[in-house]
Amino acid sequence: MQLVDPEVLVKKQIFPYVKASKLPLSTFYLDVLEGPFTTPKVADAVSPLRKIYLSEEVFRTDVRPDVMARVVRWQRNKAMQGTHKAKTKGEVSGTGKKPWRQKGTGRARQGSLRNPHFRGGGAVFGPSPRDHEHKLNKKERRLGLRSALAARLQEGKLFIVDSLKPKAVEGAQEDAGEDIFVKTKVMADYVEKLALKRVVVVDDVQRETLARACRNARHIHYLPQVGLNVYDILRAKEVLLTVNALRILEDRLSETRQRERKYAKRGWTAEDAAAKAKREEEAAKAKQGDAAASKPAAVSKIEQRRILFRLTQQRKKLPLTEEKASS
Repeated sequence: MQLVDPEVLVKKQIFPYVKASKLPLSTFYLDVLEGPFTTPKVADAVSPLRKIYLSEEVFRTDVRPDVMARVVRWQRNKAMQGTHKAKTKGEVSGTGKKPWRQKGTGRARQGSLRNPHFRGGGAVFGPSPRDHEHKLNKKERRLGLRSALAARLQEGKLFIVDSLKPKAVEGAQEDAGEDIFVKTKVMADYVEKLALKRVVVVDDVQRETLARACRNARHIHYLPQVGLNVYDILRAKEVLLTVNALRILEDRLSETRQRERKYAKRGWTAEDAAAKAKREEEAAKAKQGDAAASKPAAVSKIEQRRILFRLTQQRKKLPLTEEKASS
């Protein structure tokens, strides 16, 4: 976990998170702020437009640092090029002639000057090109992204804006369709008015003008919703989402919606899915009941020691057998 921002993974910031079941409903009502490009000139104050309700299935998730760590490791390993290469004995440049005769010189026998123990020789077990990617289940990846978003929500560092799409310049002709060129200063001023230090801005689609505006600002990272990932959320201090991006993310990260899509591909109806869920629930309850019935009563270690002590004392009080007595 050295790949992530160290400030994110210290215990003081991980373990104060409350359980998702204890979050009040007021946590899931957030203000929708005015977008930064509604007028050509950035307003002095950012005022909320309305309230929006967040999906509890996505944001009422227990914060799982272990799952987020696995997802980040999967991301970073997948991003590695794997082009590292060290030359072996047969690949380094140099002569292959035997340096001296086998016997009679008093020196150790050698077959080549390209051996690893010689200067300029090849590597023995050096790195070779390979793929560092490993498998991680889709459910676990979705859980890691939900956990990261839930962590930012509990910290109060999740912000919602109505839109980041540039509007037409006041006074311009409607037929011309002239849009304001989004500059870095405009976006930086808006982020400063929101008191954001290091933010990842998420929109529903990729906008080149907005990407260029955020590219020159080190504390602003722009992503479309399809590219949002755990690593960038943890590396940033705050998350700024548009309403459209939020709804798409909620639909994409919802396990219920994923299950419905899977059933739709198989041609199942809602009744078939409900019947299957009921059968699985009954089977799980029966399995838990059988396990509880077969499992012996739990005995603490202290009680086990007391039982062993009593048995030892009883054995000491037993009379000796005839064989032992005769011996």
